[in-house]
Amino acid sequence: MIVDQSRETIIELGFKGRVFLVLFIGLIFMSYVFRREIPFNFEFLIGFSGLVGVFWLVRNKLPLPSPSLLIIVGLFILYFVLSLLNTLIFHSFDEVAEGKLKILLLFVGFALFILFLSRFRLTVDSFWWFFVFASLVMNYWFYLEFQAIVIQGVSENDRFGNVYGHEVMFGIFSNSLLIIMLGGFVWAYKKHPSVMILWTILVLSNLAMVIMSQTRSAWIGWPEAVFGWGAFYLYLLSRSNHSLKFKLFVSIVPLMVLTAIFSSKPVVEVFEKRVEIAGSDISHYLNGSDYYTSLGLRLVMYESSLEMISENPVTGVGPDYFSKNFSDYSLQVIEERFGVTDSVGIENNRSDKPHSHAHNQFIMTWVQYGVLSLLTLIVIFVFLIAYFAKNINKVADEKKPIFVAGLIFSVASLLSFFPDSPLEFSRFTGHYLLFFSVLFTFANSFLREQFSKRPA
Repeated sequence: MIVDQSRETIIELGFKGRVFLVLFIGLIFMSYVFRREIPFNFEFLIGFSGLVGVFWLVRNKLPLPSPSLLIIVGLFILYFVLSLLNTLIFHSFDEVAEGKLKILLLFVGFALFILFLSRFRLTVDSFWWFFVFASLVMNYWFYLEFQAIVIQGVSENDRFGNVYGHEVMFGIFSNSLLIIMLGGFVWAYKKHPSVMILWTILVLSNLAMVIMSQTRSAWIGWPEAVFGWGAFYLYLLSRSNHSLKFKLFVSIVPLMVLTAIFSSKPVVEVFEKRVEIAGSDISHYLNGSDYYTSLGLRLVMYESSLEMISENPVTGVGPDYFSKNFSDYSLQVIEERFGVTDSVGIENNRSDKPHSHAHNQFIMTWVQYGVLSLLTLIVIFVFLIAYFAKNINKVADEKKPIFVAGLIFSVASLLSFFPDSPLEFSRFTGHYLLFFSVLFTFANSFLREQFSKRPA
């Protein structure tokens, strides 16, 4: 692996600089979490930082970053270019396509944002303090939801997140923090007892937010997090000088805590409720009795989207055509499979027309932008997962959690793209791209630093 070892290409940050960087990244997170309340948008911050990064490279005639970093930057830009060109060449470019262009531009913005971050010598402390800041932001949202739903009773919907946003967004954002912050306990313990207490509270609150959102897709990543972080902590324990009794005690206690949490009545009730609903949805769809359920509508959307793809599998049908005709294709599937029309939904005071997207990002990318954009999206995930997995053992133990976190988040994100279409919405797109950018850039910085310490 080629690593640039010239110190003059990296900006050393003092304490104030590191604080500013953490707050700047945190402000990006906060600006899409509270998009309605904050008077500026995160797209501006991303664009500004990206332009600064490129200006710094050009002005100082700096060498290009590491090949790995250039690959992820290139893949982000390639996804934008292929999707845009496919739309311009083969399909109409009307109002819907214009709206999707703004989302696609985020890939370019975050590609430049990665170049911006890569100019700094990043630290483990900065990485973990960003997640403290982001968790505090989510806890404020948690407080607002609790006050509105529990105290004021302004919503009949008991799923947290729906008053000041959306429960799926609330659940996914908090779950992203949860599965990453599970790896920061050693860092928090070494910093100070007060930091350890704060860290534990924030992790538990993130868990509570995921549960209270009652969102199935927000639980994606839990098995990967338990396995990944469990293996990491066992690795650290095996390398310690503690007695066998102590190692056994430390190994058993977390299992007891997890068992106590997941066997508690509130958690069990939420899980049972969501599992029961999922089972009922699938049963009703398969026996032809009802499709108007969460999973049933998804299956209708998958069928109708694949029907559209079959008409033009290489270039897709374009964002505008999809938006205008998706409902008609879905209603045709409903009529053919269940023998009902939209009038049945009207009579029962419900709309049988599905959502504006297929609830599967890979299908959405294929049907709108064609097979090349789909392959690029898949390659992005393959590259990220391979990068984090391959390089975990190449850095010091204190920096390994960043690679484990990157691996867990990449796998969890890959899985979450199957039941939802996050890249069809700017806030979700910003969230995933921000976390990918932060995880990758910090990991790349630590790997570059590790190689620069090796004797020539």
